Amino acid sequence: MMNFQLVDAHKLKVMISEEEMEMRAITFAQLDYRSPRTKELLLTILTEARTQTGFDPRDTKLFIEVYPEPNGGCTLYFTELFHLEERMDYRSHQGVVYPLVFAFEDVNLMIDAAVNLFHRYSHRVHKSSLFHMGEDYMLILYPIAAADRQLMALMTEYGWLAGEGELYASYVREHGAPIVEDSAIDMISVYLS
Repeated sequence: MMNFQLVDAHKLKVMISEEEMEMRAITFAQLDYRSPRTKELLLTILTEARTQTGFDPRDTKLFIEVYPEPNGGCTLYFTELFHLEERMDYRSHQGVVYPLVFAFEDVNLMIDAAVNLFHRYSHRVHKSSLFHMGEDYMLILYPIAAADRQLMALMTEYGWLAGEGELYASYVREHGAPIVEDSAIDMISVYLS
């Protein structure tokens, strides 16, 4: 059985059970973007998602991630890239740099994001803080420049943009439990990579 969950208006999470994979005669190892069977499965998923959740990315480019599950199934994330570029274009005209708050539902995804960010783009981040809020990990980034598409694209591979601006960052600082303040990506990379 497939389980659909809208992460936000532009990102869909789909969990596929082992039974569903077996019924479609495909395994995680056989998933390949060049394979007709994979393309057929992705189209079926998107058609069902449109019916069940209203997620309809027909006019945008999609970034698709697939992760195996221990039970034999897999989890897929579909992220609309057009809206990400649209948001970044808008902010680049402002020329003002705001803190960006990214949310992660899993500690391992957050660690992977922080380590990759540190290795690739640490020179683009002035400071970073990590909080635990509810069931999510919230990473506040203070980019050096506005309209940093590479930073935004990297972070949304692992989590989602939960909010932006000082007001949202202050909300997270007030209601979240601090884990690392001011140098989160550096500390995570040094101790957890």
